[in-house]
Amino acid sequence: LLHLTLEGDAELKSNYGLDIPSGRAIGTPEASSKLFTRIASQDTGTQAYMLEMWIANANITQDGPARIFTYSRSNGSRNFMLGQVAYQYVARNRSYLTATNNHGNPEFETYDVDQDAQASLQHVVLTYDRLRGRRIFVNGVWTDDIDDTAAGPLWNWATNHQVILGNERSNDRQWIGQIRFAAVYDQSLNADQV
Repeated sequence: LLHLTLEGDAELKSNYGLDIPSGRAIGTPEASSKLFTRIASQDTGTQAYMLEMWIANANITQDGPARIFTYSRSNGSRNFMLGQVAYQYVARNRSYLTATNNHGNPEFETYDVDQDAQASLQHVVLTYDRLRGRRIFVNGVWTDDIDDTAAGPLWNWATNHQVILGNERSNDRQWIGQIRFAAVYDQSLNADQV
């Protein structure tokens, strides 16, 4: 459990979760650091994770990428992120390898022609492990997009980053939509398990 503070027009709805017409939900660095401990720590981390969300994108014109979920300090420093650019889902992930930077780039995108991101309720899962790297599933189906960036350990994740839903720490990557469910696990499931 990670307590989040609602900012701006983000509103908790009793019947379906979080509505974000603007604003965000943000955790403290101290509360968010449990993700580092469970996932990235050299001593206790699994070096794998899964972000599971039930979301409804408000439209398919968002850009930035608009931040659906981010574990970051700014728009230039993050541990990982799931975002939206029009019809695409975008994932960034920082790893210990030189192939990635502190921003989590190069980013991993679903293929634009497939139009995986829709303005409807969707079950979206982002997984990461050292065997397969980043994978995205939409409504229980792997998008078939291959992560060209080599997967590596997550030891260089920063402990002072914050979990944020709907925007960036710098408040300049607004995502608009509804979040019905969000969970981060310290393991990566395979396609059958998802």
